[in-house]
Amino acid sequence: YFGTEDAGIFSLTGLSVKEIFTELKLSEVPIKDIVCEPNGSLWIATMGKGLINIPFSSNNNLYQKPIIFDQSNGLNSQNIKKLLFDREQNIWIGTYGGGLATFFENYFSFILNDDKTNFSITATHPDKNCVWAGTYGKLIKILSEQINLPIHFSEKNGIPNDKITSLYLDKDNLLWIGTDKKGI
Repeated sequence: YFGTEDAGIFSLTGLSVKEIFTELKLSEVPIKDIVCEPNGSLWIATMGKGLINIPFSSNNNLYQKPIIFDQSNGLNSQNIKKLLFDREQNIWIGTYGGGLATFFENYFSFILNDDKTNFSITATHPDKNCVWAGTYGKLIKILSEQINLPIHFSEKNGIPNDKITSLYLDKDNLLWIGTDKKGI
């Protein structure tokens, strides 16, 4: 699957590309991220329509009615930038301006959503016992057992004063940080 800035979401099978879920009018909003659960259910991050979950039923091999999470039902932002599943299959939601959230057993928990900081999460990466989150000039480590005590790294720790755009943890446990204007 792949999403676009202004044309919706598509599936790619072999050499055939097909727009899907047209009833959601996803061509009206940028698709920022798509993740798939092991059971086939999709989670779609949008800028403007919140978070969309499209459950997959293996019984009839079809997608079910989409569930839209936005400010009307508990999500703190309509603008979702990044999604990831941790090792326990909890979904983490990086928002634009609303910090980081998790969704577990039908409840949202919010992290880094202080009104004074206005965190926009621009990159995420799961690790064995934590989740890494990147934002503008900051790298944040959230330990699984201390979710409400994130560890912040900034310019004083060597993090460039730039938007972190990507994170990658290699086989040697070295975290690579990609930035908007200052490279890796």
